[in-house]
Amino acid sequence: MTVTITSVEPGNIKGQMIAEGKARGYKVKFDVITSLYSVKEGEKYVIELRSSPPRSLDSYVFCGHGYVVQDILQELREPLNVTIFSVWGIVFRFEPRIEELEPEKKYYICIRPA
Repeated sequence: MTVTITSVEPGNIKGQMIAEGKARGYKVKFDVITSLYSVKEGEKYVIELRSSPPRSLDSYVFCGHGYVVQDILQELREPLNVTIFSVWGIVFRFEPRIEELEPEKKYYICIRPA
């Protein structure tokens, strides 16, 4: 999905920023760890969620693997219309839920300039 970054604000942890953006039909909010990568407000990025790693990382500002995070009890009581994806603690939040993603399956999330 192509995301336009609408804001980049300092987070609570040193070196962390919180980026927010909009894509066609989605709102996206995610951690930016400044020692790993950065994004700029007003710019467009492609966020790819894939089941296999890309052949080359040259065009990406970030690429890592992680999992969809779910609170099973919450899902049973009242399902949320969001997908939360974690790459070793770097959190991405997509609203509404991305239905195609399966919990406990490893995915790669890669970000590149649009």
